[in-house]
Amino acid sequence: MKAALYYGPGDVRCEQLPVPGIGDGEVLVRVHSCGLCGTDIGKMRHSTVSLPALLGHEVAGVVESVGGGVTRFVPGDRVLVAHHVPCFVCHECRHGAHSQCETFREMNIDPGGFAEFVRVKKRSVDRAMFHIPQGMSFEEASLVETAACCLRAVRLLALQPGDSVVVAGMGTIGLIHVLLLALGDASAIVATDPNPWRRERA
Repeated sequence: MKAALYYGPGDVRCEQLPVPGIGDGEVLVRVHSCGLCGTDIGKMRHSTVSLPALLGHEVAGVVESVGGGVTRFVPGDRVLVAHHVPCFVCHECRHGAHSQCETFREMNIDPGGFAEFVRVKKRSVDRAMFHIPQGMSFEEASLVETAACCLRAVRLLALQPGDSVVVAGMGTIGLIHVLLLALGDASAIVATDPNPWRRERA
């Protein structure tokens, strides 16, 4: 399969890698869309990963094959895959800090979303892989995890009628925040960005 491997600043190469094998409870997904997360950009700008690295974790695609025991998905299903899965039982999870969970930090898709195929591990198949609704594109589906992060942040604000909100930075995350906030009780939403085009989009 083709995969985009990062070798250092300004050096991303398209190479051939073996298609990952799957075991019981796992699923092989043919990637149709993978978002470019700010964390991916940060890793590439600052070389904070072991090289070469296969990045990408905001995946949407089609089930290619399923391992033994998988019953919720069949080949041909359109799916989105969240990249990390917490344990849901540790101290951090019980207090809503799922991203601090040790299990969360260990889980990931294999080998990375910037490849033609990914292996989705059993825990992710069970807890973090979802059917894409009819009418939603793969590109939109690859933003679901991003939108979920924004939705959690908006909920944590516990906005009251009459509150005003400032959103700093109108990249993808900022724009999603503005859209979500517009559905709520804020009396004013202030969007800031030094880039005129981004301000216009907001």
